[in-house]
Amino acid sequence: KRQGLRSPMGYEISGATKNKVMSCLNQVMEEAVRCGVLVSNPMVSLESFKEGNKERGVFTNQEMGELFPGDRTRLLEIWGSLMWACYFMVLRDTGHRMGEQAVLTWEDLFEENDRYGFTITKSMDWYTKETKPGTKTGYSRATLIEPETYTLLQEHKAQHPWPLIFTLDGERGIIAETARKHLRLAAKNAQVDLQGRTPYCFRHTANTRLLLHTAPHHVRFLMGHRSDCLLYTSPSPRDSTSS
Repeated sequence: KRQGLRSPMGYEISGATKNKVMSCLNQVMEEAVRCGVLVSNPMVSLESFKEGNKERGVFTNQEMGELFPGDRTRLLEIWGSLMWACYFMVLRDTGHRMGEQAVLTWEDLFEENDRYGFTITKSMDWYTKETKPGTKTGYSRATLIEPETYTLLQEHKAQHPWPLIFTLDGERGIIAETARKHLRLAAKNAQVDLQGRTPYCFRHTANTRLLLHTAPHHVRFLMGHRSDCLLYTSPSPRDSTSS
């Protein structure tokens, strides 16, 4: 069904992406008609999907404070476990892509000159669920986390027997749909209205925060964008978040 198209991560594909797919198919059909393989192009009778103009969702400072309180007991009440608290704190700090986050190992975590973070060299293939080397840009990059996140990660490591940092069974990393479901539960515990926002919106939020005080070319490297044109433009996290 046309309306049922989903990405490998299980998300509903946007109207803009569907239209790009249809455009490619249209070109294929036009070439088939030109070569005499088809009598007519079946794509011409199909209507384009509506492309929404909704802003990429970001979390406000108030919402971030409610999701990540300084009180440890309350933090664990919201996220349900130390692993999940660490998982989303890392997303909050770094804006990792979900595929990058899924395959992080303890060897990727570093501490250097009082700076903490991860070396990103691989990601999860959402089709095969296997780890694939390399990144979208073709180069490795470092991402930074807050000292409080590093401290909790060390505590998580002491309780965690597996090489993968974020896993439920020791073999597979957390997939996007699982993280999405857990965010909905945590947001309910924190009394934060997600308004359709997903774990990927932590990436938009991190990107937006960095652009407030960091040169675009540095943000591009930290976020792993191919070019400045891919830098998101969103409302400031200080402002009210629109969905």
